[in-house]
Amino acid sequence: MLQPKDPQARRNREAVRLAQARQLARSGEARIRRERARLTLHDVAAVIDRSHTTVLRWENGERTPTGDAALQWVDLMDRLDEAFREGAA
Repeated sequence: MLQPKDPQARRNREAVRLAQARQLARSGEARIRRERARLTLHDVAAVIDRSHTTVLRWENGERTPTGDAALQWVDLMDRLDEAFREGAA
């Protein structure tokens, strides 16, 4: 995905993506997407280079997704949702 060259535009995009990550965690939709794709917590954690415990805490609403890992996580969740909608998952 192309990143905006304007630093402010990049920060705005990241803020929107963080808000989306937090909504996925709060709503339980992230867990639904992960389970629908038949991925384990360990699978997702390996992709975003975090512990499975971190991913579990995000999914349970015990912790709030933050930083680059949250951005990677929400991108992965979106790709899983797209794959499901296309019938590939």
